[in-house]
Formats: sequence, C-alpha cells, structure tokens
Amino acid sequence: MDWEWYDVTLVVTNPYGSDSMTKVDYIEVIPESVREIGLTDKNVHLYPNPGEGIFTLSLPAHSNASIELMDMHGLLLFKQQLQGTESIDPGVLEQGIYIVRIRDTKTGQAVIKRLIVR
Repeated sequence: MDWEWYDVTLVVTNPYGSDSMTKVDYIEVIPESVREIGLTDKNVHLYPNPGEGIFTLSLPAHSNASIELMDMHGLLLFKQQLQGTESIDPGVLEQGIYIVRIRDTKTGQAVIKRLIVR
C-alpha cells in the first residue's frame, strides 16, 4: 500500500442555507511500516519557538525536505527546500501563530509544526 494525500470537505447546513470548504491534500495516509522511518514529530525540531520570525529547522542526517510556512487560514507565505539543519528567514512575519509543513522529498511523508512569532 502506498501513502496518499486526501482532500477534506466540510459542509455546514443551517435553516438559512449551507456552505462548504475544501482543503486540498489535507490528510495523509501512510503505511505503518513507512511511518517508522524518515521524518517524525520526534526527529524534526523547530526552534526558537516562540521566536521573532527567523527560526531553525533540524532534520535527521541526510534528510531532504521541502518546507511550507502557512498562516492559520492555510495561505502559503513561504516555501523552501532544505537538507539537515538550516536557519530559515521567511521575511517579515506579523505576530501570531503559523503552520510549518515539512515534507520529505523522497517519501512524501510530512510533519506539521506550529510556529509562534512574538
């Protein structure tokens, strides 16, 4: 079984009508044997957090990944490729909470981290 990304659609209905929202590639399904290797929440480190906007991402040795920085609405603000441990400067970020998705370029496996900017 291969891992796959799935879209999620939320539909809300009340007496005045209905509305829906779809998040593309929002849920990832990974076979358990693949989950044991590669990027995990325990071996991907994001610091300083909270911080001022410039942060460091530390990956396992020999890992290659793409990172995406998004606001809480899912708007992509910054994207970069990285290997190992690197400092990231996405530019000026307003105070708030951001989502960082780190995706292994070989396996497609992703780790989601929360970044707090003071």
